[in-house]
Amino acid sequence: MVRKVKGFKSKKQTERLQKVLQGLVDRRSERRATDDKVLSVLKDHSYASANDVNPPINVAEGLSGCKKCALPLQLAHASGIVRYGLSAIIKLWCILVLEEDKTQSSKLSNLGSTQGNESFNKSVASKAPKAHFYSGSSSLNIRVAASVAQKNEGQSYLLKVNKKIGLSPGVHTRRLAFLRDIQARKRKAISVTRKEKIRRIQLRNRRIKKNTVKELCEGLSYSSAIDLQDHQDITEIPSAPSPPIENCHIQETAKLVCFDFETTSLARDSHITQIAAVSGDNHWSCYVTPKIPITNQASDITGITVRNGRVFHQGKPVDSLSISKAMEDFFKFIKGEGDNIYLGGHNIKTFDCHVMINTLKCIGKSNILNTHIRGFLDTRLLFKINNPDLKSFSQINLLKTLLNCDYAAHDALQDVTFLQKLMESSKIDFTDAKFSSATFTVPAAFHSFDQSASCKLNLPSLLEFVDNKVLSIEMARKIAASNLNKASLLIAFARSQENGLQQLFSEECGKGPRVTKSFKIIHAVSKYISEHLIES
Repeated sequence: MVRKVKGFKSKKQTERLQKVLQGLVDRRSERRATDDKVLSVLKDHSYASANDVNPPINVAEGLSGCKKCALPLQLAHASGIVRYGLSAIIKLWCILVLEEDKTQSSKLSNLGSTQGNESFNKSVASKAPKAHFYSGSSSLNIRVAASVAQKNEGQSYLLKVNKKIGLSPGVHTRRLAFLRDIQARKRKAISVTRKEKIRRIQLRNRRIKKNTVKELCEGLSYSSAIDLQDHQDITEIPSAPSPPIENCHIQETAKLVCFDFETTSLARDSHITQIAAVSGDNHWSCYVTPKIPITNQASDITGITVRNGRVFHQGKPVDSLSISKAMEDFFKFIKGEGDNIYLGGHNIKTFDCHVMINTLKCIGKSNILNTHIRGFLDTRLLFKINNPDLKSFSQINLLKTLLNCDYAAHDALQDVTFLQKLMESSKIDFTDAKFSSATFTVPAAFHSFDQSASCKLNLPSLLEFVDNKVLSIEMARKIAASNLNKASLLIAFARSQENGLQQLFSEECGKGPRVTKSFKIIHAVSKYISEHLIES
């Protein structure tokens, strides 16, 4: 019989298949035998109590028999004892109560998936949900019967019910029933495909991994009598930041407003000294009185200085506003240009947006971004996509290469004016989907700012790994930006050793891992912690 199967022609293949089949038969026989043993001691059938349980054999001998079948009870069948002061309850099994169940063990050994039962339970729950079930009634039996009819005959059972009680089946009811039956058959056909089974396995593994990481981050928070114990491991590891939607698609009806800042330094938390914006023929700019000193490097670049609380540009005094008033006028100009507004600028993703968000948070107006603009466009990334052959993508080099002109750089108004000319002369359709990677949403800008703040806060504690060449500075920054520090790594290692670090670093965060999936990096960190940091 085996030799007739297509694809099994050689003697070696035939013998291998016979071994596999024989193994399946043997395992099924073993499972039946195991089920017989389990069923023979499975069901609790009687309880005995006495005031004195020392020795407990006196209690067992004093029993007349099982309360249900009157068969004698034996101490050998005792499964345990529960003490209540001087009294106790002894748990005993009846001798013959499961003889009928033992005969069904062959059926139990052949059981397969419970998916069908789960599907039926879902149908019952949709008609009699537990969340709204406050008391039983006769309608509950009808609801369950309706679920059975739906399981056996599909949604078309409603037509028969209507006909049985003398109602018209209804055109819309019939159409909806047929539609739902078609959808159910389609879902069933898809569910048995290899692709769908793989997808279910992947989803299950993802859920298991997610729960494992949560347990690792929380520590021991659930166990028997945990409220009576004094646990020291209650520190929670910070969760991974949830990345928002990164890019946005600029519509054709959108309007681009170019803006630029001049600041007190090159740091992302520096103060603004000049703001400028331009949209078509409309332009706006103002100088700002900073609350921190301007560095000499920034003054040499921008020509802006502050003396005795007065702002000077190229040695000449200029009118200036407070940062709160300046930002208010800036967004008033943006609002005057329309509703569908996108802010554009050169290298704004890594600098200007961070400065803007930091400023808005300091003056308590961070929500104004969501109400006035739809997103951002970084022109540096835009020209990288449109002109990939260029060696430099600075604004000065782009103007010199594409327009063959020079200008006074690092004056905010001049910067945005020439940037708009560069955009108009290049005739780049930034609404094209291929330039979407040059755009980013407002939530993405806030997420990038938060990551930068986390990196600045957590990186000093990770420099020990960098100094000892366990991690590169880029990987240390990535760990710090993911809201982890040295203490977090030590806690994860203490709870689950190297496996804990692997789960923490490889946790799913958006489209990739929280830090990395590299076994080499994870093993290096684990080895360093175990050899140098555990004793300390």
